[in-house]
Amino acid sequence: MKEAVVARAEKSHALYEGLVSALKQGTIAWLLAGEFLAKLKKGNAYKDVMGDPPAGHQWSWADFCSQGEIAIPVSTADKLCALYQTFKERLKLPDGAIQRVRFYRLKMLEPHITEANKQELLSAAEHLDRAGFEEVLVKASKGIEQEKCHHDWKQFVFEQCSKCNKRQKRKA
Repeated sequence: MKEAVVARAEKSHALYEGLVSALKQGTIAWLLAGEFLAKLKKGNAYKDVMGDPPAGHQWSWADFCSQGEIAIPVSTADKLCALYQTFKERLKLPDGAIQRVRFYRLKMLEPHITEANKQELLSAAEHLDRAGFEEVLVKASKGIEQEKCHHDWKQFVFEQCSKCNKRQKRKA
């Protein structure tokens, strides 16, 4: 029994060291960090890294994320876990396909990407300018192409179609 506890603690510490190393690297390391975070969060393995809590306190995920060498908001940690789970576990994409896409675009893709559209969306994220990429995301999420939309304008500082999100300057 004690050997199992020691083995779990050693595994958790190895994950923690990998996480700290990944957070110090570039874009693909964010997905690696997401992998370490997801594994540490699963089964509360992060508590093994934290040591004994003060009397009357239980370690939380927020305590882990805010401590020492990690120091990231819980929302960021959860987003990194979600990105890892989407792109690596569910879609099983190779690192090379992911490395070519900017991190913020991966975050934009995450709620829309599926097995069926992954190649199209990754290509759009890699090659299109911001407006073109956003148009592809609108099509993926709402199924509407801006060129074929019969616009229904809302008033802002600009006008934006409520169906396909195409924008134009407000008319004076």
